[in-house]
Amino acid sequence: MASRITLMRRYLALFPAASIRCLLADREFIGAQWMDFLNENKIPFAIRVKIDMTLTLEDGPTWSLATLLRRKRARSVTALLRGRLNGTDGPTREPVCLAAKRLADGKWLIVATNRPDPKQALNDDRKRWGIECLFGDAKTRGFNREDTHITNPDKLATLIVVIMLATTWAYRCATKTMGMKAIPRKSHGRRHKSWFRIGLDALRDWIINCPKAAANAWLEKVPGRPISASKRA
Repeated sequence: MASRITLMRRYLALFPAASIRCLLADREFIGAQWMDFLNENKIPFAIRVKIDMTLTLEDGPTWSLATLLRRKRARSVTALLRGRLNGTDGPTREPVCLAAKRLADGKWLIVATNRPDPKQALNDDRKRWGIECLFGDAKTRGFNREDTHITNPDKLATLIVVIMLATTWAYRCATKTMGMKAIPRKSHGRRHKSWFRIGLDALRDWIINCPKAAANAWLEKVPGRPISASKRA
């Protein structure tokens, strides 16, 4: 948590808090001290939280989040977060809003936010999916960045730049291959392939068998696509 706060202070030393439209984070990045810091610096956030947390409602009673969702069927509450059930973290000094939504698999998506509209935080959280996909493309589903075991910061920075360029190239190859068509779905509803995998397969094939096509995919202008068309299912 301290490293997050230190990193954010470095950012704020260069840019105003108003430059941050909304800070999005997954469940590994929770913490009362962290959320208090964001509140104090007027940084809007939408952070996914775990269901094993406790909270104190504005009218006084303390609930486990799981019990509150089960018994009160609440979808949006304002409360003081009190950390995990073992009490290792919390409470927050200022109340935060929580919005919850049950997903198709029956699990809960719960987001803590300091934004005025908690339901908007659920929509904001959806934007993280593109980031999660990018992480997967750079690692196990694509370029296997972690297999390099590089730890030197300068070398790692260079590697990340190369991976980002390769990822962009793969996406352009996918657009070149698919045009404006959508990726077909299998019988279970999921896409046959991800947009990234289509592009990476095409890029590898073209580099070996048709280098000119690979070069054109990078150099030529490609049509813009709606976000939903390239999103994973």
